[in-house]
Amino acid sequence: MAASGSEPIHLSLRSIGFFIALAAAGNGLAADKPHAGLSAEGERQSFRIAPGFRVELVLEEPEVQDPVAIAWDEHGRLWAVEMSDYPVGEPVGRVKWFEDADRDGRYERSEVFVEKLPFPTSVLPHRGGVLVAAAPDLLFLEDSDKDGTADQKRAVLTGFHPGNTQLRANGLLYGLDGRIYGANGRSGGRIRRPVDPPERAIDIGQLDFRFDAESYLPEATAGPSQFGHAFDAWGRRLLSWNTVHIRQEMLSPRDLDRHSRLLKTATAAAISDHGDAARVFSLVPPPRTFNNEPTDHFNASCGLTIECGGLFPPPYADCAYVCEPLVGIVHRDRLEAGSGAALRASRGEEGAEFLASTDPWFHPVNLRSGPDGALYVVDFYREMVEHPDYVAPALRKGVDFARGHGHGRIWRILPEGRAPLPVEDLGALSAGELVERLRSRSDPVRRTAQRLIAERGDASVRVDLSALAAGDAPPVTRAAALWTLRGLGLLDVSLLRPILSVSEPRLRETALRIAREDRKLLEALAHEVEVCAADADAGVRFHAALALGDLATDVPVWAAIARRDGADPWFQAAVASGLSGREAGFLLACVAPAERPVAFDLLREAAWLAGASASIAEIDRVRDFLASGAENEPDGQAWALLEAVLDGIARSERPPGASWGPVFARAAALAPDGARPAAIRASAASILGHAPADQAEGALAALIDPRIGKEIQVAAVRALGRRPSERAPVLILRAWPSATPQVRAEALRTLLGRREWAEQLLGALERGEVRARDLDPARREALRRALGTERAARLDPLLGGPPSSRLDVVERYRKESSAGDAARGGEVFRKNCASCHRVSIRGETVGHAVGPDLAGAGRKSRDELLGAVLDPARAIVAGYEAYVVVDADGRISTGILSAETARTITLRGAEGVETAIDRSRIREIGSTGSSLMPEGIEAAIDPKAMADLLEFLRGL
Repeated sequence: MAASGSEPIHLSLRSIGFFIALAAAGNGLAADKPHAGLSAEGERQSFRIAPGFRVELVLEEPEVQDPVAIAWDEHGRLWAVEMSDYPVGEPVGRVKWFEDADRDGRYERSEVFVEKLPFPTSVLPHRGGVLVAAAPDLLFLEDSDKDGTADQKRAVLTGFHPGNTQLRANGLLYGLDGRIYGANGRSGGRIRRPVDPPERAIDIGQLDFRFDAESYLPEATAGPSQFGHAFDAWGRRLLSWNTVHIRQEMLSPRDLDRHSRLLKTATAAAISDHGDAARVFSLVPPPRTFNNEPTDHFNASCGLTIECGGLFPPPYADCAYVCEPLVGIVHRDRLEAGSGAALRASRGEEGAEFLASTDPWFHPVNLRSGPDGALYVVDFYREMVEHPDYVAPALRKGVDFARGHGHGRIWRILPEGRAPLPVEDLGALSAGELVERLRSRSDPVRRTAQRLIAERGDASVRVDLSALAAGDAPPVTRAAALWTLRGLGLLDVSLLRPILSVSEPRLRETALRIAREDRKLLEALAHEVEVCAADADAGVRFHAALALGDLATDVPVWAAIARRDGADPWFQAAVASGLSGREAGFLLACVAPAERPVAFDLLREAAWLAGASASIAEIDRVRDFLASGAENEPDGQAWALLEAVLDGIARSERPPGASWGPVFARAAALAPDGARPAAIRASAASILGHAPADQAEGALAALIDPRIGKEIQVAAVRALGRRPSERAPVLILRAWPSATPQVRAEALRTLLGRREWAEQLLGALERGEVRARDLDPARREALRRALGTERAARLDPLLGGPPSSRLDVVERYRKESSAGDAARGGEVFRKNCASCHRVSIRGETVGHAVGPDLAGAGRKSRDELLGAVLDPARAIVAGYEAYVVVDADGRISTGILSAETARTITLRGAEGVETAIDRSRIREIGSTGSSLMPEGIEAAIDPKAMADLLEFLRGL
């Protein structure tokens, strides 16, 4: 849930993908006004668009049916993917092409290129044919006999998980770097070329993918994107998710994986300054949705594109445009420099949208800039597109999920008073003429010309491309020329070096990105890269930091970067991932007094990495330096860094050694010393968790005392749980009766972290030492999972019997529902829901943002909210399943899989706690097959309290 006021809240149900949240049960208008769809002209008249623009029809049914994606080839032909098999049925998906011979914007000729594909999602012209995403394969289709239909078909990649039909790999795009990129779709997979053995498959999990356009060799890249992603003219990649309409790729998996101990997994930044699940302003009546999705905030964003066709005027050019098909709008964001490495996306229209319709059948699902400079809108025009998998069985009866299929429109948006740009047959041009087309103001034209040059592989263009890159052409043209030379293997360091000092910062950034593609180039430019690390532009500095991580960069350079930009989380990741082998020296250099201190988060990361990676001699040097100044520090920073070093040592599975004895002895004296600041005492308590058990356990148990500050108590409980011990759970439970709520919360998290400790908690429940009411629903469910099926049965009599049928519970509560009190409901929320959801209660931010957004919950009926709270498993959505991981030490972590790389996964659990786990240390992992939000909340919330909770939620 969000922090305050009109910001979004989290509950348990969330639509996903571009289809899931489009439906209106029955229709999108009032029940007494059935709607059977409008003619194309009627729909056109329903559009309300920003002043100065017009909408024109390009294609309509029956020429195009159920379109979900489009692309243009070098001849100017429009390709469309038709997913007529959606939501369920036999594979009848098609790819068609359309030809506009007279270039008047209407396509006179069409041909079905291929049919009977399984739920195709994307098409991309490639080497005289097209690539089509149709999980489990990515297909190359070719018309070798030139009759207009495909006669050659082969898989170039395979292993994409088919998953739900709305959640499959999609979004094929040709990148400025010459690779082809795709969006995960939320189903993942282990992908490989069919010629490669299964063991060479790449796990894309929570990431997107890209592959070489010639060899088709795949790799994982930043993600995940859901339906659609985009590049700007500089090749910066933007991603989207159903509720997060725009994000920016910041790191690649290889950036994170180059440090063997780094546990960071985030690769993309949320850059919207108006929220992730941002408010949208539609013109259609709020549709009744099956799964309680909000209709006034982003819920099914998709089809993200960056307008770069060369025709839109400022301030509409180079903006991000994204669809929200649930309520028929196209949203615009301005892209501007942010405060750090990432961009900032700001709302283009206030209180309105760039494009909106009053027709509830208008479902924009994709956008693309065309070669004519127009912005094209793919309209999946039908009544509902909800997938029955995400509708409760009882609600599916009598619903025609395919009603309206066979419709479909493609529209184009043009500025008033501006004619479309001429569209030429690029495929008929010579190599030299294609080089000239890199000067085009249209990015689609430049990208197609670049692709054709690369596919032809004609080295004779080297002179022309080099002249273009070094001359006075527009900066985006120079960037395209540089990347094209790089793709052809013709780029020389003498051409790239001057680019690092040109006046356009994005061109300098481009040179840095290209240098990272070739180790020899990067080494030759090492000095210039160091200079760029102090550039006036944050984006240039960031990419210089990433490049320096590929080199054996000296500590002083890293320290200078840290002092200037270390407060930015993406610079922190760039520095931490590049420090490999230099963590100890970096930490010592940055802790030393200086005019500009280094952000503590980065220091702590370096301390942890030093403990996990450095030699014993280096660790001893760091320890002695930190300990020597720790006594006189008022803020306890040195003690906190010592704690981080010890955490790193523990992760490396090395004992700290006898030389740490004086540190442990001093920590044992400081932790109970009431004259010392709380921060120092808490760090001292944490440090004791690494001391020998006979030295630590008694001292830590004495700190769990209500007369001692809660920070110290929480640290002591956490320290006791740091390693396996028979005494630790006994000591924690002994302190339970007098423990305050925050301390109890930490105690439960600790006890639920190991199966044998969970059994001790079960015993305490059976003895009455811990009461059932002390466990909120989330922790009851966590206890069940930790105990396993057999022992969990012992919980039933303690927690009110076995779980009842969800439908029976919902119906009973509905019948017993009464008027509620919102003020009391806020307290019910605080006690039972705040571990996973966040809201504002009387101006106070309460809870943790763990569960998916349900912005606009206040617009839902009491019955809809009641079903969402009591029956969270009614529609388990991909991405929010609960996972349980047991690591090599026997620690149990539960949460949603929030991020992953090839080496690391991250779980986000109750109270927003994130746990990063090295894959090599995973003993067991599996999905529970259920929502993270627990069933059985009625055991903690009776009907009267539920009425209060619902009244509170409806007031948000």
